Amino acid sequence: MDDHPGKDPRELLAEVTLHLISTYGLLVKALAGLPIPIELPSLLDGWHTEEIDDSLIRAYYLVAEIPLGSRKRETLRGMLLDWIAAADCLLDAQEAPALWKLDFCVTQLVRIRSRWVTYKAIE
Repeated sequence: MDDHPGKDPRELLAEVTLHLISTYGLLVKALAGLPIPIELPSLLDGWHTEEIDDSLIRAYYLVAEIPLGSRKRETLRGMLLDWIAAADCLLDAQEAPALWKLDFCVTQLVRIRSRWVTYKAIE
């Protein structure tokens, strides 16, 4: 990641990882507040485990079946997809560092936070 002078790549990875973990909390809140709550596993064992991946993908499909307005449903499903994409790209960035991968992750995380504001505002 020599295309970003002055920043330690490990520091950048740690920063983006922290943002990823914090946005997971938004997903937990949104899914727990559904008419039929969906529970996600804790991140205590790591943020990129098979259990987390499977749970998020399952939640993505379950949300489609829950009685919810279409705008709210699609906003939540978008949040889930954005998190899955960010986590996959961050894992790749750990194995093969590149600034664009971290930029992509940050973009996805910003999208989640924006969608969260929209999600909360939808009646």
